[in-house]
Amino acid sequence: MFFESGFGSGSDETWKSLSEKLSQTNRVCYYDRLGYGGSDDIAPDFSTDDKSMVQQAILTHVAADQPVIVVGHSYGGILARRTLHRALNNTGEVANLNIAGLILVDSAHENQHEILRGKLDPIPAEVEQKAYWTAWFGVDDILAMFRPGVEEGEVDSSAYYVSLRWAHVLSTYVREKGNYTPLDEFDYDFGDLPMIVLSHDDKAYEGNPRFEGVGPLWTALQEELAALSDNSEIRVVEGATHDIPADAPSAVIQAVEDMLIKVAPE
Repeated sequence: MFFESGFGSGSDETWKSLSEKLSQTNRVCYYDRLGYGGSDDIAPDFSTDDKSMVQQAILTHVAADQPVIVVGHSYGGILARRTLHRALNNTGEVANLNIAGLILVDSAHENQHEILRGKLDPIPAEVEQKAYWTAWFGVDDILAMFRPGVEEGEVDSSAYYVSLRWAHVLSTYVREKGNYTPLDEFDYDFGDLPMIVLSHDDKAYEGNPRFEGVGPLWTALQEELAALSDNSEIRVVEGATHDIPADAPSAVIQAVEDMLIKVAPE
């Protein structure tokens, strides 16, 4: 199974505890997307399509033609859908991928910035603050020093570019937030591919002015994503905010375990 993080989320922060539990019986993979954690810096024009192609390359490397379940949180869901679309339509090398199931964890939607315009600030204050303090103190590179397989010299050299890295991450988001290709232009059709869509609980945001009036619109977006497959289900994760992996890791684990049953050979 392959985990893709959302925007502004570290892979260890999002998936480490989940992967430790799931890896006892399964092969689990997650990574630092370019511009995050211990990975290399990204160019200012590095697009969503580029990120999806990197995801494709990693999936091909770690899974080859073996069946894989892809789990995408938030922005990671957009990347997962683009890769899956190429796989199902036999486009290029990605045709060799065997994506057996897709789990979307409160996934971002291609049309969300148009639909939520004026109702939801696309960059939460906590993400901006995290970007600032990470750049100032080099938090990601400090954490990278304790990860296996990272040489001391690599950490030292990358530390010089922490602020630039986060500047690229934020500028890419700002640039792309108004230019996501509308969902209907992709002509996505995932057939009967097993899909589970996890959605946050609107009640978790009661009293939060930033999310006032957003709930019904977000629910409709999640329903639209679920409709991409004839074999999908939506689960509202009780008490969870958008950060479902942190708020309700058991819900993600349960979704993975249920998906394993769905895709198991008969």
